Amino acid sequence: SDIRNRSSALGLVNEKIWGGKVGLIYSQPLRVYSGKASINVPVARDFEGNVTRYSATVSLKPQGREQDLEMFFAKNLVLRPISEATVKFNLIAQQQPNNVKSATNAYLGFVSFGGKF
Repeated sequence: SDIRNRSSALGLVNEKIWGGKVGLIYSQPLRVYSGKASINVPVARDFEGNVTRYSATVSLKPQGREQDLEMFFAKNLVLRPISEATVKFNLIAQQQPNNVKSATNAYLGFVSFGGKF
């Protein structure tokens, strides 16, 4: 009931460094900050067919808050027979990934290549 969420991001990009784009992005991915869920589930049944149920109201707000810092470099390339090609390098650091307060920091790096033939 009454679920509220938000996300935010701020980035800086320079398009004229080393013949490509260099950027730095700080973000807080989508996170519920208010809301509750009512649950009512069957947990047992006796020989007469009576069902025992578990009912509770739980908060949907996670304890943690994920924060990401990403750096990237992207460059357009001229390659034959590919008419357009782009190579990208990304590094990402995550604090409290998936909004889990006790989660260890996560680090990710990747390279991607795309082109049109």
